Amino acid sequence: MRKILAIIAMTAICISAVQAQDSTQEREKNTQERVDSLAHVMSMGAIMRDHFVLLATEVSVGTMGYVHSGLDKSSNFIVVQGEHAMVQCAMNNGEMGANGLGGLTVSGRVSNKRVTQDNDGNVSVSFHIFGSRVNADVWIELYKDCDYATAMVMAALSSDRISMSGRLLPYKNDDLHFDD
Repeated sequence: MRKILAIIAMTAICISAVQAQDSTQEREKNTQERVDSLAHVMSMGAIMRDHFVLLATEVSVGTMGYVHSGLDKSSNFIVVQGEHAMVQCAMNNGEMGANGLGGLTVSGRVSNKRVTQDNDGNVSVSFHIFGSRVNADVWIELYKDCDYATAMVMAALSSDRISMSGRLLPYKNDDLHFDD
């Protein structure tokens, strides 16, 4: 009889421990969902205010689709501040690029900005950058309930394209100057 009671008590303890673990995991999941949703709302607000930066950790250049991962996000980004924008891609691969960092930089004025949202909650942003040396079209997709985005940049007079992915965040830095 004591063995049966001990087995029942141990079973009850195990069940309550599993339920406690499940409720903790559920709380952590709910908390993460709220954090991701808030990050998405902040990113959307930054897009609407025209003050955002996409910090790219993955970049693909050209049509072959070779992805450069783990890149320095301070060298690979798209930043928009009002009517000015800059796209910088730097592979740091030992090759000299148009910007001296193994990549390219496009800086100029933003025009034809368009923001749409699909039925799933994904936000699309497109605009044109008129630069002094190069013009480019930019398409950004901010995914639902997070601040993760992908972008495609295509030079206006070329079929070359760059795909970038990373976090899209609000950006405010009045010291940033664009060379037009």
